[in-house]
Amino acid sequence: INDMDNAAEWPRAPVGIISVHPGEGRSTVTANLATTRMMKGQSVLLIDADLRAGAGARPDELLGFDTPSIGLYDHLVNGQKLKRETGREQISFVAAAGGDLPDDRGLITLGATDLAGLIATLGERVFRLVDLPPVEQLELSLELAGQLGQVVIVVRAGLTRRAELKDCVTQLQKRGIECVGTVVIDVEPARLSTADLIPKPDFSRLAGIFKRKKSHA
Repeated sequence: INDMDNAAEWPRAPVGIISVHPGEGRSTVTANLATTRMMKGQSVLLIDADLRAGAGARPDELLGFDTPSIGLYDHLVNGQKLKRETGREQISFVAAAGGDLPDDRGLITLGATDLAGLIATLGERVFRLVDLPPVEQLELSLELAGQLGQVVIVVRAGLTRRAELKDCVTQLQKRGIECVGTVVIDVEPARLSTADLIPKPDFSRLAGIFKRKKSHA
């Protein structure tokens, strides 16, 4: 998060969280970034703009918030008045929908919306994190990222190939979108132990967690 502070225009501009493929951990990283901000005593606005039905766990679910009655889907498709939900003292959020998303109509409608302008009406003096859809087969995700101007790319080790990540960065650069960070998750502890990291961390506990995780898969 400190590296992002040096690279991103925070809090003046929101940061989109994207990935190449679905299921790479965007919502988890978004929730963790929001938590880190709160640990620093800073205010956060978290926006779930991944309006795909069946997209998996949502950032607000991961943070333990109650499901709101209105989200982006309800606002865009049904015209309901959008509002920020206050989860805790330092964080508020805009959910994807008030409940489960029935279809992908909200995602299509979002493509015709000024997302950056909509976010600006929700608050400008806070750190704004936007969980975006994956780039794969969704040109819309790049268009939304272009409105925000800066993104963090989430990569799950063993899922995204290096060539795919390179192509994603190239597409971002063509649109003038700045990549202010890349978060790689689920890296094998054996590979981490040989990485040139300073200071050198102790990966023994991590190896045990990783082993238990694989045994439950």
